[in-house]
Amino acid sequence: MRLGILDVGSQGAHLDVLRLRPERPVKLLAVVKRPTGLAAALGPDGTIAPDGVERLVAAIGSSVRAARRSGLHEVLAFGTSSIRDAPNREAVIARVAETCGLRLGFLSGEVDAQLTYRGACEWAGPSIQGLFVADIGGGTLELAAGDAQGPRWAVSLPLGAGLLTRTRLPGDPPKPQHVERLRVRLAGELAAVAGDKRAQVPAGAQVLATSKTLAQLAALTGGSDDAGLPAITRRALRKYIPRLAGMCWAERARLDGVSVGRAPQILAGAVLAEAVMNAFGISTLTVCPWALREGIALTYRLHLDADHGDRVARVALGRPRVARLIDALDALHTPLERVH
Repeated sequence: MRLGILDVGSQGAHLDVLRLRPERPVKLLAVVKRPTGLAAALGPDGTIAPDGVERLVAAIGSSVRAARRSGLHEVLAFGTSSIRDAPNREAVIARVAETCGLRLGFLSGEVDAQLTYRGACEWAGPSIQGLFVADIGGGTLELAAGDAQGPRWAVSLPLGAGLLTRTRLPGDPPKPQHVERLRVRLAGELAAVAGDKRAQVPAGAQVLATSKTLAQLAALTGGSDDAGLPAITRRALRKYIPRLAGMCWAERARLDGVSVGRAPQILAGAVLAEAVMNAFGISTLTVCPWALREGIALTYRLHLDADHGDRVARVALGRPRVARLIDALDALHTPLERVH
């Protein structure tokens, strides 16, 4: 079967067209990316400005047309926290539905973290003894840890790089005291999370970073892990944070590895990544290319595997946590209505 996953966030609308077959790897058939520019259109309280709404509508409309050309009649469509948590969310959803013939759904932060873990876990392979996953989005930070069977804990915190930039780092560039206050605040909040006995990192766990912000930090610092894979080291972050803090957004955008869209928030992302690594005693975060969309596809494929007689898939579908994830994904299905 074919599955379309449309992920709409502060930077862009990302459509994956996938082929799912029982007990076979998920095959990516097509990728469509359209910029939304929402990050620049969010007010201090997260309200999406009218020009941002129109850019969002244009990006989603283009994605819907691409989905139809790929032979899809419906997609799993969802907005990330930049839309989910916007005070004018309902008006934005209505505008998208009226113009694009598609109604955006939403995943809770905890479900987002669990599905991201699922994608990263598959990429890491079945031999892992333990896994820790960090994902820095525009509005939230997702953390999860567990083993090959799934996450033992997963949290979503309102500490995204875009949100922190808007609310904690005014100015271009921000004043040194604002940067230091952010570091102190994040250290306290993440120490509280790491201090929870339930939120432990398994001994010897593989440690992965899954977001674009973290991938760009790895490219910027030129780090790698013991296997030679792109990675972020705590030592490199400590070196680069003062440098980024002294630059304006335009200067950051000229750095190797940093995109124009993420240049304003790359400093907050670096400060947040350092705080996560400090709180959990991590020296290196390896960049993982699989995350939320892959986790959605793999979880959804469980239906096919179970129908094909796969015992492991049947057992997984019987677990309450997996059943809740399936229910959350089923709620995202939306037909691609034709709007004239």
